[in-house]
Amino acid sequence: MKIAIFGTGGMGKAIIHLLKTVYFSEPISIVAFDREEECPRGLQCDEYHSIDVNQSYSHETSPIYGKDFDLVFSALPYFYNPKVASLAVAADVPYFDLGGSVPISRKINERYKNATVFTDLGLAPGWVNIMAEEAYRELSRTGAVEEIRMRCGGLSAQQLPKHEDPFGYAKTWSADGLYNEYADDCEVLEGGKITTVPGMLGLEDVKTQGVLNWQGCHTPLEAFFTSGGASHTLQLMKDRGVKHCSYKTLRYQGHRDLVHYFIHTKGFSPKGLSELFAPHREKDIVILDVWGYSDRFEYRVSHAIHADFETDGYSAMQKATAAGFIAAALSSDVSQRRPLTYADVDIDLFNSTINKMGIMK
Repeated sequence: MKIAIFGTGGMGKAIIHLLKTVYFSEPISIVAFDREEECPRGLQCDEYHSIDVNQSYSHETSPIYGKDFDLVFSALPYFYNPKVASLAVAADVPYFDLGGSVPISRKINERYKNATVFTDLGLAPGWVNIMAEEAYRELSRTGAVEEIRMRCGGLSAQQLPKHEDPFGYAKTWSADGLYNEYADDCEVLEGGKITTVPGMLGLEDVKTQGVLNWQGCHTPLEAFFTSGGASHTLQLMKDRGVKHCSYKTLRYQGHRDLVHYFIHTKGFSPKGLSELFAPHREKDIVILDVWGYSDRFEYRVSHAIHADFETDGYSAMQKATAAGFIAAALSSDVSQRRPLTYADVDIDLFNSTINKMGIMK
């Protein structure tokens, strides 16, 4: 298998690492593309090319046309995804991205109705939505599915005292992407209808089933609506007759009120908001939590991914996002010449691929 990956930052590097260090059914050749002139130190790709993704390309100058790629991955910031998708579609190669913007993902899916494109993969949207598909599969065997809730959060492995870190949050990924999640409106499925609600509403206390710190103790969390995590899961559930479905972000308690104040009252920018948070800490954790019920049965599954950056070389956010992305891409039917949805993922193959990567040890 030959894969082109655009973007060799934190997430791209983690995707390449997992592809190269975990045994799959066949050898994988990876060709990486990014703007840096020199290949980043430690990058485990087979080839590296420095490019300007915003450049106009013909078939003759395209970095991927006619190069026998099997898949194209975009791990670039979301605003580059339309360009990478156009290169992949022009080369007739299945395209996958991490998402990050509801309007941009919608634009890609609407523009390429006859091509294999799969947007909004990774963690949330991505892995948590595939967990929702599994929840629906199991619940539908018992009766009519009434509700499915998706919850996900990337956190420091242990909450510090409030006077040291009032937000209970450390920077682990894109400031722009995080800001969009908080500030943008959110879609929810309520009473069988998809509606829009302001971001950061719907605050609730949550007790997850996952282990929440390195001492094996449980810590109370809060959850609230954020944009993007639900992705196309809402339409899938609506079409099946599910009455309620939503996505919320998990944080340590007290986080939502502070962030809401700085965004909506003080008007902080993405950079300004990001600077309020603590620097990335060595140990972090990602929690995925999906709950639902039918008229006869209740279902809940939680996963916890831990990492110590100093010893692992990657954060839990990097590992979980990369693992979800890879498992989804390698578990999808790319023969379908249309935009793919989470219903196109082979759930059992997805789970076995996640287990093979060993990130939940």
